[in-house]
Parts: sequence; structure tokens; C-alpha cells
Amino acid sequence: MTAPLSDNKAPSWEDYLEVFYAPTRVFQRRGTKWGGPLLVLFLVTAIVILGTYSLLRPLYEADGQRAMAGRMEQMTAEQRAQVAQMSGKWAFMAPLVVMVFSVIVPLILGVVLWLVGKMLGAVQELGAAIMVAVFSYFPRILYWPILALQAAMLPEEKQTGFANVSLSPARLVAATNDNIGLLALLSRFDIFVLWTTVLLALGLKVTGKVTTQKAIIAGVIMWLLGSLQPLFAYLRG
Repeated sequence: MTAPLSDNKAPSWEDYLEVFYAPTRVFQRRGTKWGGPLLVLFLVTAIVILGTYSLLRPLYEADGQRAMAGRMEQMTAEQRAQVAQMSGKWAFMAPLVVMVFSVIVPLILGVVLWLVGKMLGAVQELGAAIMVAVFSYFPRILYWPILALQAAMLPEEKQTGFANVSLSPARLVAATNDNIGLLALLSRFDIFVLWTTVLLALGLKVTGKVTTQKAIIAGVIMWLLGSLQPLFAYLRG
């Protein structure tokens, strides 16, 4: 028995909810329409980022200082004071960078997914791949409030970076390891990163008409490609 026609004609606003619990239906009916969802993603992300900024600012500052920690050993006291000041500026700019990336990253992911799909014999259009990537990024909207809630409960001395509140193995070693590459690599196992990866694979299966096996391979490839930069940073030490 086929599904009722109305299932494929749901109002577009329902897509933004169904992607969390029924992504297949969203991918089936969205086709190649990604402009509106990308705008919604940006606006909601901006609201969430700005709304959680006060709670997350110590983590932004701590990560900025951690990034400069290796160089600070050779710095004078005056230079260290300048670094501390720069980390404060980074804490102000970082949320803006995250908001911009909420637009850029899904577009890049869509193009990469399209190319990976072509390698695996998918019939997916580029617009459909970008649509899948945009909707695959929607779960990340929940990421920031969850981090902010954890940060609010952390004592000040433990607010030493985002790794401390990440939903990944990085939080297990963050207190004793300052290797940025290692923390970034372990953060690739974050629940929300894996969630996005699963949605990318599922979207390719639906819109690219590939087998489940090929969709899984595509998901693994997408995850590995995203892990290359952290891996190189880790190997450089």
C-alpha cells in the first residue's frame, strides 16, 4: 500500500522539525530546494549562538589561549599580556565566525557529497546534495544550548575549552592534554558530528538512489575527509 499523497505535500515548515525524526520524508519531498532552508539555518543558528554567548564566552577565551599556548613559552610578559587581550577579541569574533560557517560549511559539504556520490554511481543532482547537507546541519542547532547548559554548571577552574563540554571522547582527556590536534580529532566522534554524517549518508541514499552499502561507504568517506585536518594537526604535535 502506497503512502498517502499528502505525506509528500507537507508544509515546508514541517521539514525543519521532521529532519530530526523523519529525515527520509524530508529528503524525498525537498528535491533540490535548499535556499530557504539555508536561510532558516543561518537565522536560527545566529539566534542560538548569540543567546548562549554569555555562558560560552569563557570557553571561547580558553580555546583562544590554548591555541597560542605553544608559542607563549618563548614570549615576554608583555607579549603574553597581548595574547590574553587577543583571546578576548577572539571570544568576541568566534560566534560571528560560527554563524558565517553555518552557511559556508553546508555548501561545501553538499559539493563534496555530490562528488563522493558520483564516485559511487549516484544519480544525485548537485542541488539535491546541497539540500541534504543543509538539512544535515540542522541538528547542530541543538548543540550550542547543550554546551551552554554544561558550561553553566562547570566551576570556573574547569572552563578550559570546548573539549571539556563536548559530547565526544575529547572531554575525557581535555583536563590532562593540551594537544589541540588530538582534541579536535577526538571531537570528530562527537554525537552531533556523527548525527550529521548519518544524515548525509541517508540523504545520498534517498536522493542519489544508491544502495545502503554505498550510502554507508559515502558516510565513512565524508567523516574521514572531515577528519584530515585534525589528523594532520595531531601528527604535527
